[in-house]
Amino acid sequence: MYLIRGELVGQLHAYRLKAGLTQGDIAWKLGFSLPTVSRWERGICNAGPARHRGHRRFPAAR
Repeated sequence: MYLIRGELVGQLHAYRLKAGLTQGDIAWKLGFSLPTVSRWERGICNAGPARHRGHRRFPAAR
């Protein structure tokens, strides 16, 4: 399970950089706070429903 989460975090980070997005952009698009996205990328916490502010449409990769 941790390996899958680690891979997802790595993919999210790689996508964010490739798309030229900031952690704040990802947070806004996904409906989470910026500190939460930062914690994901540092491996400190996992996403949970209590932290979610609602789904927002995510842009296509460039």
